[in-house]
Amino acid sequence: MALLVLLSTVSFTVEKHFCGDFLIETSYFGTTDGCDNQSSYETCHQPSSKDKKGCCKDKIEKIEGQDDLQQETYKTIELEKHTFLLAFITSYHNLFLENKPNIVSYKQYYLPYFKKNLQILLQSFII
Repeated sequence: MALLVLLSTVSFTVEKHFCGDFLIETSYFGTTDGCDNQSSYETCHQPSSKDKKGCCKDKIEKIEGQDDLQQETYKTIELEKHTFLLAFITSYHNLFLENKPNIVSYKQYYLPYFKKNLQILLQSFII
């Protein structure tokens, strides 16, 4: 949720430098350096008598983020939202509970040793 808020509020600028119709440089952070070739820079910025403008141009695109965020306090939340929030938190919390295995306490229990055979002593046989 915090990542979503951060990405929706970030603003940045993309600056592009063109010499003629060709894209020379793109900058996401900071400014562009312009024409890297000095001779093309001089010919581009020295307009001829026919062409009154230079052939180099900068294009700046601003990508605006969201500025207005709505903050809700505990007092502004309605009863239905309280109920939903409580049910959501409870069900979400129960997803991550570990199922504990059943511990058998009589696993190491040993029967007592009898000196005499009880079936013969009591005369009870399955026929």
